[in-house]
Amino acid sequence: MTISTNNLNKPQTFWVCNLIYEIKVKNLNFTPSDECVQLKFFTKEEALKEKLYNNVSEFIKLFDPDNHK
Repeated sequence: MTISTNNLNKPQTFWVCNLIYEIKVKNLNFTPSDECVQLKFFTKEEALKEKLYNNVSEFIKLFDPDNHK
């Protein structure tokens, strides 16, 4: 996918690749750290309402949860 930035000083378009691995975990217990303080699940619509990096919101638009049942 490509993403365009709206930076007035340097408008540009660049390629982005999201590499995703589907995994299964035994449980959702985790040890909080500086990088991970909360675990939360979203629907596609809920996620798009959050403040996200551009590549994450573009990935959400492409993601089809029906492919992962």
